[in-house]
Amino acid sequence: MFSAIASATGDYCMIFDDDDDLFTDRLPEICERLSEQSIDESIAGFVFSMVLNESDVRANQFPSERTNLIKMRADERVVGDKKEVIRTPLLKRVAVPPAGRFRRVPTSLLWSRLAIEYDVVCVNVDIGRKRYLPEGMTARIRLLQRQNAYPMLLLNLNYIRAFWLGRYRSVRFLGKAVLACLSFGALSFPFLLKRSFARVTS
Repeated sequence: MFSAIASATGDYCMIFDDDDDLFTDRLPEICERLSEQSIDESIAGFVFSMVLNESDVRANQFPSERTNLIKMRADERVVGDKKEVIRTPLLKRVAVPPAGRFRRVPTSLLWSRLAIEYDVVCVNVDIGRKRYLPEGMTARIRLLQRQNAYPMLLLNLNYIRAFWLGRYRSVRFLGKAVLACLSFGALSFPFLLKRSFARVTS
């Protein structure tokens, strides 16, 4: 993912996983909205809705036209996968991999970095379908998170920082982030200890 973002040359980027299908007839509408957007340096890009699984079941709609990528879930309770279309220079700026090699670095880590400073425009238009594969990452998400605890620690630290910066208001979401930091911090301890030892001996 990081190398792909680094190689991107367009004005906007849309990250796709192997379980994402794009409705090609929606591409003209996506491009039209991108071209119509007036220049606002505080806007990172757009978020479009997706159909869930093989049926035409939609996730809940966006309640507001403008929000940020943490507030959307923390305060507005938007669940289910959405599709973010982000300005390429901003995405390149936040697409910095955590120190160390991890099998999974959640895309939400990048979104949390963006949400600290930037908003997004929400569009209630389904541009694709999310297929949850039986052997996909979603089915093993908890295990993958435990195995790659350090990126999850960074993500939840960003959630805490965003709360204190006033980017969302949900105390419940904050509390979950604090508990997650304690859990993933404990799981990350061996990695952090090894990293500190390598710095001292280098």
